[in-house]
Amino acid sequence: MVKQIGLQVWSVRERMKNDFAGTIKEVAEMGYAGVEIDVVIGTAAEEVKIFDGVALKEGVKIFHDLGLEIISVYADPPVGENSNKILAAVASTGCDKLVTGKNPEDFATLNKISETCELYNH
Repeated sequence: MVKQIGLQVWSVRERMKNDFAGTIKEVAEMGYAGVEIDVVIGTAAEEVKIFDGVALKEGVKIFHDLGLEIISVYADPPVGENSNKILAAVASTGCDKLVTGKNPEDFATLNKISETCELYNH
């Protein structure tokens, strides 16, 4: 069985700023089978976005129309007041894999490491 390769679209974020749909079309034309997308949760009044202002629903349609499977979704940890919104956004993509992470400064001291562990234990 041949393994399919996916692309973390964060790696083409600069190109997507100028032409989201065109960049994703190029990704599909390169032969990628799937993508990991980033989801940005705004305020209660804002729509959930992918990167610089592309509505999640619109972006998901573009990926699916081009035959790209969303293989994972990167978002903030689903804790606190946005937890349900984050989980709903991930579910709306048809993907069941949430990827999350922290920055190096979140591991810079023992206190920061402890705070990060508490967040993920939640």
